[in-house]
Amino acid sequence: MQKKIHIFITLCLIHSALLFSQKLNSDSLISVIKNSKCIEMERIGITAVKSYIYRAASVLWEQSSTEDLIKFCEDKNANVRCYAFLGLIIYRDERKIAEQIADRHKNDCSRVIKWGSCIQWGCTVSEFMEMKLREFYSGDTFYRRLN
Repeated sequence: MQKKIHIFITLCLIHSALLFSQKLNSDSLISVIKNSKCIEMERIGITAVKSYIYRAASVLWEQSSTEDLIKFCEDKNANVRCYAFLGLIIYRDERKIAEQIADRHKNDCSRVIKWGSCIQWGCTVSEFMEMKLREFYSGDTFYRRLN
């Protein structure tokens, strides 16, 4: 009887390991981002809780190629464009590509809301991209600690 219980528990553990180790579908991650109300940084609110939307974006960055992120920068949804742009900067460190994309979007007037610690503010996609380029490539480590 103990041997059967041991085998059953082992099979359950293997099943759960396989279940949770699968790569998430990029469409489902994009869906989470599209349905979000704002661009959330890693920690949000006055209590600095971890953002599940930022986590979804992080998984998307890890699983996507640079070409995929470039394609997502042209998505119809402004949040997807901004998160993909962040992925190019934060995860891939693709400064030249990010600068080209920011230049292509210099007239992108779609509005997004950015949520950092306890402050939310609105800006255009163009302003967001320019701000992130400045923050990450200004040489000032202060900005990197904030994001």
